[in-house]
Amino acid sequence: MNKTPRGRRVLAVLAGALLGLTAFANPAGATPRGADKPYLFTHTFTINGGIATATVTPNKDLDVAEEVTLVSYFAPKPQFATPQYVFQSKTGTLKEKNGVVTLEVEVPDCNTQVDLFFGGQKDVIDPLDGSKYYGDTKLGEKKGPGSRSQGPAGWFNGGNKACVQPAVQPVAECDGTVDLQLSNNGKLSKYDVEFRVTGNGFEKTVKVPAGKGETVEVPAGVGPVKVTAPGLPDFTYSWARPETCVPTAAGENDCETVTITVTNPEGNTPAKAEVTYGSETKTATVAPGKSELVTFPAGEATTATVTYPEITGAEPVTVPVKKGECTEPSPSTSVSTPSTDEPSESPSATPSETASTSPSPIATTPVAGDDEDGELPLTGSAAAGVAGGAFLLLVAGAVLFILARRRKVNFTA
Repeated sequence: MNKTPRGRRVLAVLAGALLGLTAFANPAGATPRGADKPYLFTHTFTINGGIATATVTPNKDLDVAEEVTLVSYFAPKPQFATPQYVFQSKTGTLKEKNGVVTLEVEVPDCNTQVDLFFGGQKDVIDPLDGSKYYGDTKLGEKKGPGSRSQGPAGWFNGGNKACVQPAVQPVAECDGTVDLQLSNNGKLSKYDVEFRVTGNGFEKTVKVPAGKGETVEVPAGVGPVKVTAPGLPDFTYSWARPETCVPTAAGENDCETVTITVTNPEGNTPAKAEVTYGSETKTATVAPGKSELVTFPAGEATTATVTYPEITGAEPVTVPVKKGECTEPSPSTSVSTPSTDEPSESPSATPSETASTSPSPIATTPVAGDDEDGELPLTGSAAAGVAGGAFLLLVAGAVLFILARRRKVNFTA
């Protein structure tokens, strides 16, 4: 069928409109980068084994040197979120054609963001809090300075756990309470951590800022304590008496009595002690900060055993009670002590006394064994008197003998 002039005009208008649209979509002089506007740089960007690596190569010599930086961040989430805090950064300088610049930084073992951008250390944003971004300076962008380099997107967001390092250190007290030391100050700790502490009838929530610590006192008797927090492995703790809280015992033996002293440290709970010496066992309850004495008649045993039946895990204690040097009792004997008094000298006899033939009676000293009672001999002053009397008798006898000879009468025929 032949087309009419009116139909030809319609077709011409449509063709002109199509040409106009084509010209609008691709204006004169607008050609894709890489054609008449080749990329100025070529780059790579990878993350492997906790290391982010980037290479940037100028495709021609640069009139003015240019810096490029690789930076890794702590991030609150695996997706883009703020605030972020710098973990590591590295800067290199681009100048010569084919002069490869290689940059490597560690990536934190938690939620993170990594950026490769044109700029130096002065351009690193820390913290990245949403008030400023790298924007189109990142290599691999579709426009702006970052679009001058050919390669993959020079940024990364990821991770599988929060950038916190919560830790719990329990400290058991002698009275049964537990001090839980909650900390958030590890290498990866950059955000607040909320700890939840629970027990039998006890519950408490504590928020610990990055780089800080808090202590929670758990009352005695709440049973096992459980602590939970993001990034914290399951933690459960049951109170156990510290070794420094176990009472001590010491023994003494004075040969007549064995004494065991049990001492309970200050701040402890009352402690029940069972003390065994020989075949006898006694029980004592020792108050905190006090001592109790447990006594037994001394026997042949050289040790005593002390146990604490109400203290879980406390081992029996062997206490030495060996006898010291004991003085054995001996029969009582009376030891005579010679008198230090010297017998007084007898006065010289007068002539009348010398001529006397009737000497005065002299006291005698009983000899041991002469009587049935077996009395001990007299000693001391009595013995001295006897000796003096005997001496006087001897002198008197000699004088009488001489006088008798002088009075003899001689007869002559």
